[in-house]
Amino acid sequence: MGAKTYTKSTRLWSTLPPRRARAEQANNANPEVLITIDSNDTGEVREMGSYEAHRIKTKITVKPSKGASIAPSKTFIDGWYIDLPGLSCRDSLTPLQELGPGFFPTLRTNRVIKYKGDARRGFAVEETSKRKQSGNVIIDKTELLEFSEKPLDPSLFEPPPDFKETQFGPIGMAQSERTDQ
Repeated sequence: MGAKTYTKSTRLWSTLPPRRARAEQANNANPEVLITIDSNDTGEVREMGSYEAHRIKTKITVKPSKGASIAPSKTFIDGWYIDLPGLSCRDSLTPLQELGPGFFPTLRTNRVIKYKGDARRGFAVEETSKRKQSGNVIIDKTELLEFSEKPLDPSLFEPPPDFKETQFGPIGMAQSERTDQ
């Protein structure tokens, strides 16, 4: 079962080049992909415990220029979302990022992203995504089955007693005390 080790990570994202700097380094000769994200709050509200869920409809249109390595597509997302204080990682994701790495145009494209609408999505409690691309329809469904507002037991976040902490090596890989690896 391996070395039974774990590591704690406090990765400093500030050491990475900013997204804008990386984009400026891209070769302007690369094909352009126009991605339009239009999110609209329908005004519908549902009670979920002490939270209000808001219905947001989002349309993502991908229009590649000639030579781009991604096919044109349209994605329709219909979902119910709640705002969870302190969940900044979810708040910072755009609908495009949530679709996953397989959806992104390759690095050899210049992405131009345009936002329409002003709806903030929050945490999905129910969501259906339909993407139409190259004659195919891909449907993803997310549904929250159960939730509780009770605090979690802190022991859920402790490593098992028979595991030991390891440190990161010089290139960021976790190093084990075993020398035969």
